[in-house]
Amino acid sequence: MDTKRLEKIGESFVISSLLDENILVAKPFFDRLGTDLIGFTSIDDKAKFCRIQSKYRDLKISTFVQIDSEYVVGAFVLFLYIKADGKKYFYCLLPKDIKRILKQKTSKAKKVYRLSITRKGLQDGFRDVP
Repeated sequence: MDTKRLEKIGESFVISSLLDENILVAKPFFDRLGTDLIGFTSIDDKAKFCRIQSKYRDLKISTFVQIDSEYVVGAFVLFLYIKADGKKYFYCLLPKDIKRILKQKTSKAKKVYRLSITRKGLQDGFRDVP
């Protein structure tokens, strides 16, 4: 399956979930610090926003998610949309969750957070990950 199509499916699910919670969503024309979407609580002078990264994975046996460590600061949210065995799993991770669940590694001389995803990890909700 086309990965662009999968990315759009996951991103669309994130957008509809946020809109359902009365969070306004904008799509930037470029990607800075891992920003696929921007979420707003309002548009007035008291607006608060966060950078959102959306990841979609179709899990056959195992897969992984990797994000640059520099993204995981301040108002950042990582949404994981994973399809496995005909079921859909949806996770929302804040920076503290990312730092607790994903493992920090070095990839191509960059620090990254990486999560290997298996069926057991999905069933456990990643609770057993240190």
